[in-house]
Amino acid sequence: MYAADMAKEKQESLVDGDLEQMAQANMEERHKRLYRRKLPKQRTLKETLAEMTKAELDDVRYNLGLKGASSLKKAALVESLAEEVPRFAERWLTTVLDEEYGLFQHLLERGGCSAELRDDDLRLDYLRGIGMISCGVGEDGKLAWFLPEEIEQKLRAMDAGTYRSMAELNTETARLASGLLFYYGYLNYDQLHTMTLAYLEPAQREELPFLDFVGVMLNASCWQDTLIALPHGMKYYTLLDEEHLIDEQMKRSSIDYAKLSYSQVYDAGAPDYIEATPEYKALAQYMMQKGGLDVLKAADVVGEIYIMLQNGERIDMVREFLTEQQRDAALGAQGAYAGQPRAVTAGRSGQARFLRGGAGAQGEGRTQRSVPLRQRQEIQELLPAQGRRLKQHAVPEGVAFFFARRSGSYKP
Repeated sequence: MYAADMAKEKQESLVDGDLEQMAQANMEERHKRLYRRKLPKQRTLKETLAEMTKAELDDVRYNLGLKGASSLKKAALVESLAEEVPRFAERWLTTVLDEEYGLFQHLLERGGCSAELRDDDLRLDYLRGIGMISCGVGEDGKLAWFLPEEIEQKLRAMDAGTYRSMAELNTETARLASGLLFYYGYLNYDQLHTMTLAYLEPAQREELPFLDFVGVMLNASCWQDTLIALPHGMKYYTLLDEEHLIDEQMKRSSIDYAKLSYSQVYDAGAPDYIEATPEYKALAQYMMQKGGLDVLKAADVVGEIYIMLQNGERIDMVREFLTEQQRDAALGAQGAYAGQPRAVTAGRSGQARFLRGGAGAQGEGRTQRSVPLRQRQEIQELLPAQGRRLKQHAVPEGVAFFFARRSGSYKP
């Protein structure tokens, strides 16, 4: 039995090592791609898009939901995207969160271009993948991020005070929705819209009709780690089997959801929120005293147990997990989740987290998503079963799922 356990641990260790190597290889390849491109002489969309590879242009086309352009040659695709990106921006810019607003303000204050931004913040790839920003190496050898001129003009034309208020409302809305999903696991878009707006003031609710709300939430799902967008609703990232939960919710449709206060929901919407109940604290203390774990490792272990129980794991599976952790501690090993990047904590300014040497250094939560939007599903199919622990954030049919408002085809 001991030999079988050792073989299992070795296999799991090899899988973890393979995933780490894949992530590191992705980061290295990304770094090479970024530093390969030069700053365009003119920052127009045509010049910016022309600096991209055909594969990168196809990603932008996919993310914007541009139809009938998959067979275009590069030159024709550049022309088509140069017209589509500003149209997309008209709608997308109304969904920005406070951190995105802070990034845009940072760039605007520096003439639309800055070499002060981090090159390992993968969220910038999302904005580049929808044409809002781009990057290139200047004559000084530094990587600079910039706004294409057409996007910069749109941002400068907006009233600063009104736009900031919009970003703040979007951020509060996304956080409340994330908090609801922390407790409820999954909600369809109609439920999520109704429940979230119930916590807002009447005047705020008028600013967020259903489709605008969906746009904010889809942007948030691409920007942060806790929300996962699905075709008909959203789930919290720790929920593994949403279909089972949906079935259970439907069986109990006559029962109201538990009532939650604004502070409960708002607090739970913070990245990596932990509901530190007395029972949670007691179990963490026990793991520290009896299991010999430090405080961070104890929090990881208890958090994993919490997720297992939330997802209906049997108690014998929890016991097996604890046995593995105890054995790892005795061997001086790191354990199943030691060293895993943590989500960036709340309270950091909208601009500071993007800056070189600022908060959110490589190894924290925002640098772990090295897989582009379009490739996540393909990569997921290649990963072993353990890959389910990775946070997946693919948006159905690209980011433009929200913009089905153009044809009115989306129905909740």
